[in-house]
Amino acid sequence: MSILEYKNFSVNLKNTNKDLVKHISFNLDKGESLGVVGESGSGKSITALSALGLLNKDIFRSSGEIIYDNNNILNLSNENLSLIRGN
Repeated sequence: MSILEYKNFSVNLKNTNKDLVKHISFNLDKGESLGVVGESGSGKSITALSALGLLNKDIFRSSGEIIYDNNNILNLSNENLSLIRGN
């Protein structure tokens, strides 16, 4: 059973519409580790920050789904995201 799943996830800049991450999909099962490698600027940090709901919605536009605990992270309020993140 997946604990984290990215489904057709993309991010672009709102002001220029430039794609930063395009159509990635993967899932992570309990007890698994995932390594993400790539050149500088390839979208690794943006992908990780998106799972925590930390992308500034005034700057970035996200599409697709990031499923954690049967919830799409992209649709959660800041209060609900804070409960997931903890202190």
